[in-house]
Amino acid sequence: MKLFPAALGLAVGLLASAASAQTCSLVADINLGTGDSTPSFAHSVGGKYLLFRADNGTDGNELFRWDATSGVVAFPEIRPSGSSFAFGFTTLNVGGVLTTVFAANDGTHGNELWVTDGSTVSLLMDINPGSTGSSPFDFLLHPELGVVFFQANDGVAGNELWRTDGTAAGTYRVADVNPGSAGGGASNLAVFGPLVVFGGDDGVNGRELWASAGFPGGTFLVADLNPGPASSNPRTFAELGDKLVFAATNAAVGTELFLTDGTLGGTSLLKNINPGSASSNASSMTTFQGATYFSADDGVNGAELWRTDGTSAGTSMLVDLRPGNFGSAPVNFTAAAGKLFFSAANSDRELYTSDGTAAGTQLVTEINPGGASASPDFLVPCSTGVYFEARGPSGSELYFSDGTAAGTTLVCDVYPGALSGNPEDLILCDGGLFFTADDATVGEELRHLALPGAYVQDLGQSGNGSRLAASFPVLGTSSDVTVTGAPAGSIGLLVMSAPNGGPASFLTDGTSVSWIDPLTYSILSIFSTPDLALSQPLPATPTLVGGQVHLQAWAIPAAGLPASTSNGLQLVLGF
Repeated sequence: MKLFPAALGLAVGLLASAASAQTCSLVADINLGTGDSTPSFAHSVGGKYLLFRADNGTDGNELFRWDATSGVVAFPEIRPSGSSFAFGFTTLNVGGVLTTVFAANDGTHGNELWVTDGSTVSLLMDINPGSTGSSPFDFLLHPELGVVFFQANDGVAGNELWRTDGTAAGTYRVADVNPGSAGGGASNLAVFGPLVVFGGDDGVNGRELWASAGFPGGTFLVADLNPGPASSNPRTFAELGDKLVFAATNAAVGTELFLTDGTLGGTSLLKNINPGSASSNASSMTTFQGATYFSADDGVNGAELWRTDGTSAGTSMLVDLRPGNFGSAPVNFTAAAGKLFFSAANSDRELYTSDGTAAGTQLVTEINPGGASASPDFLVPCSTGVYFEARGPSGSELYFSDGTAAGTTLVCDVYPGALSGNPEDLILCDGGLFFTADDATVGEELRHLALPGAYVQDLGQSGNGSRLAASFPVLGTSSDVTVTGAPAGSIGLLVMSAPNGGPASFLTDGTSVSWIDPLTYSILSIFSTPDLALSQPLPATPTLVGGQVHLQAWAIPAAGLPASTSNGLQLVLGF
């Protein structure tokens, strides 16, 4: 492995931007005056622009775009005589073009599948011809397959599993889980390796664990966890190594914790947390530092914080935050700065953190003193902590926490005084934090926090199935970069550049796209595939705050170019 440690400092130096203090600002008064435009479903496209829906007070609830150059721009109305209520924005690469699919209602075709390249918008497919609509929902990008899965009803097979590659020809029903018009559905979709798993009902076994490789004939029942016509309703999936942890219901054990490797023989009850047929109602699962954390009720302590390493012996309650049988009901698990942040209630609901140990799990601070709940929500990780909405002395406003009492602060009081701005739908894009909030002057509109800190944004699918990951690029520290699953026998390159306008075909094969700008690229590492792990030092230079770079791993086969690629990452530098 050959490293080029000077390359990062040199290339980032070219991208330096002046540091500035954190300020919350109005992005645009979309509904002029005090009327609310109520922006919602904000979605970052390639880390460069936002798509969202809003109501300008004249045209109904329609599609908008924001970017740093043009600001907020309205698309032509999808439904000229009403609201299209676009939602479900999910982006994939189509021939090197960032393409976003979503659901909307134009008043003629019903709620159907639409598509935009960021400048134009069109009906992708009238799945259920006529005015009824197919009602597509539960959109999920599979980064390895490069397609979006969703549920839809074509009026023939009922509600079933569909997929799209962003083109009409590549949009079709994957399977008819429940043959006939009844529809088997496809609830709680989750990515698991090369598969998508979901709850499906074939009309015989109830709603059980299914999986699909994404093509006709490649969809199958994994396991009937609640034998007979009753349903197990598998849900709250979390990947743990090469296994998938989830909750499901079985008549003998109730709703408990299960484990699967995607095969019948590899699917079983992981632990009956609440003994007998009573349910632990395991929920809110997330994987953090090699273990999965979740909320569960053992029948004695109420719903508390649990963890599992994927074995029955390694599944236990981490800590009883609210002694007695009421339970603290932890939710909103979010990993940042080496900690797991979450909301929990010990009489009142506040912000907690955990390092994965009982001793290291604790209340951060009483954001809302006096017994009333702060109810932290919309947690977004970046830099050395999380941004979130919480209720304090100034009402419900935007807060930041690094996991310590001293480092938990009100970022901005959008609605001054005790009244609430109610910041919602927090999302990172183009080096900033965006959110919806209300004030006394312009109403509920889109807001922006400049330079929120360092963060990493995944730019999309992998061309060869390999995965690139990086820790937050905090200046003055090192960013840990890993590549896993690159094609064996290839020459691996870890490449960095200034941000490019979007995915391109620069020196890549037909299944891959390049997130690398050919004019500013640097090779950070040459490695032997399939895996790479390195720690890249970052200079402690304040002028680099807000600078952005792209990273991608390329695999060059023995025969030479073209290369296949991993997913791309956008790194935003900060402290």
